[in-house]
Amino acid sequence: MSISLKQSQVAVGYVLAVATKSLAYFLGAPYVGKPVMLLPQVPIPYLSEIPFIGAILFKQTILTYMSYVLVFVCFWWIYKTHQGLILQGIGERPSAAYIRGVNVNRMRYIYTGIGGALVGIGGALYSLSVKTWNGQLSGFDGIGWIILAITIFGSWHPLKGAMGAYLFVLLQYLGIVLQPLLPNINSRIFQVAPFPLMILALLFVNIGNADWVDRTLAGLPEDVRRTIAKILRAMRTSPPAALGIPFEKE
Repeated sequence: MSISLKQSQVAVGYVLAVATKSLAYFLGAPYVGKPVMLLPQVPIPYLSEIPFIGAILFKQTILTYMSYVLVFVCFWWIYKTHQGLILQGIGERPSAAYIRGVNVNRMRYIYTGIGGALVGIGGALYSLSVKTWNGQLSGFDGIGWIILAITIFGSWHPLKGAMGAYLFVLLQYLGIVLQPLLPNINSRIFQVAPFPLMILALLFVNIGNADWVDRTLAGLPEDVRRTIAKILRAMRTSPPAALGIPFEKE
């Protein structure tokens, strides 16, 4: 709908998100209370014994390990291959890519399909961590919007996006670790804390995009201003110029 019918990606995406969520509840109704076959964990010798991060990174399933590799494959494909340069061109200046003979809409269909397939695999892997389906997405509801925030946090870059995802998982893991150490604090606070913290991190990162920051820095000493400006430049996020814009042949 967004590519051929030129409809708003935001509107189409929101409708699909609401519809598929309700569809998941409907299709999952017959499986309420039934145990789910979980993917087995495959600890990596020695690495899985590293304090703190060992259990997070190296005591996972085969699909999780494949996702580590996939992050670097995506980076290599986008930034180190000719096809990746074409993909960047479609995202930044599709009209220029079209002039060079690229079928923009067809390429958008292909990459949207690939991206959707990867998201589907990720969703399936995520759902296989639920031992029993109880009719609702307890602890998982809204995770898709966090993934969208992580994409923005990572500036649409595969490596930065992966870092944002691992940061979110780290916050969740800290909640599990700290909960028994702080029994006087309501356990629900630890469950929801990663979400507002991730949003705050997103806001902090996007400070570098605000015009008022440059005006504020103008009053600081030169050395301090340059140091802060360098940090903010590294934090700036910018989506592909043609993101969400339907392509029209000129």
